[in-house]
Amino acid sequence: MQSSEDYYERWMPSCVTRLIRYLALPIVMLLPALYVAVTQYHPNLLPTQLALYVAASRANVPFPPYFEAFLMELVMELVREASLRITSPVGSTIGLVGGLVIGQASVEAGLITPLAVIIVALTAISSFAIPSYNFSTSLRMIRFGFIILASMFGLFGISIGLCFLLIHLCTLKSCGVPYMTPFTNFVENRKDLRDTVIRPKIKNMVHKPKYLQFEKEKGK
Repeated sequence: MQSSEDYYERWMPSCVTRLIRYLALPIVMLLPALYVAVTQYHPNLLPTQLALYVAASRANVPFPPYFEAFLMELVMELVREASLRITSPVGSTIGLVGGLVIGQASVEAGLITPLAVIIVALTAISSFAIPSYNFSTSLRMIRFGFIILASMFGLFGISIGLCFLLIHLCTLKSCGVPYMTPFTNFVENRKDLRDTVIRPKIKNMVHKPKYLQFEKEKGK
């Protein structure tokens, strides 16, 4: 979630930008699954006017919410992949125009609801806020798993998926360092959290994290 541009700006704009990235992370991973779970299993969680609008918009749609979300996510992945394989000036245009045309045509044809187009578009935009391309790709793949769990068990399935994902991340190690460091041991090493969610001032960043220190340095 960190980017090299964070350290070339003042600390306050960098903090706001990084917080926006952390806000985009659950949107990329969970928003389509939440749409499926709420519309299919828990419509009572929505306000009355919004629930009536969702029900009215879905009256003539032939597909269930989970198939609708899968279809739109696959279309967005196709558009994204096609825009990457074409030269950059034309690729960005094809990605923008293709997404608008396909979404508008699908709504007019009655295949999907306007709310589903908004959900998928917001998810796609949020994925571009993640600095690391590999991390963003992983989140996009995990998103399909959460859609499957939401279509089977609703919000309970999303909760199960989050628990299994957190357990898996806590068991991973990168070069001998736990993957969730320093979030898993912040009680003992609070100073290691300085440059994680927010970017502190440069004078407050002169600190070597404890998990990067050698045994001799730890004993000092």
